[in-house]
Amino acid sequence: MVYAGVGPRRTPLRVLRYMETRARRLAERGWRLRTGGAEGVDAAFLHGALGYGEVEVYLPWPGFRGAAIPPDVVRLARPEPWAYELAARAYGPAWHALGAGVKALHARNAHILAGPGPELALV
Repeated sequence: MVYAGVGPRRTPLRVLRYMETRARRLAERGWRLRTGGAEGVDAAFLHGALGYGEVEVYLPWPGFRGAAIPPDVVRLARPEPWAYELAARAYGPAWHALGAGVKALHARNAHILAGPGPELALV
């Protein structure tokens, strides 16, 4: 059982605490967290699940958020080509106007949903 722990970077503290508690409870019940390691909700889920269950973090580029993410939970430090392809299809015609960093963030999101390989993503 896997879930995506994602959300806004700017979130009220009471909501972040709630997400952290939910992540810990899910981890204790055997759910694996997939997240992107961003500040805010992503970080709350990560903090809540660490030490209680399985965690996979997918980064848009190596060193994203520096030391805030334990290296042993980083599944991929940069998105695979198939994730860029999927993100481009989902984003639509405006994809080509995006900068490289924004494209990497969107491709990272494909991994959060599908995991490390394209088996489910390109169906």
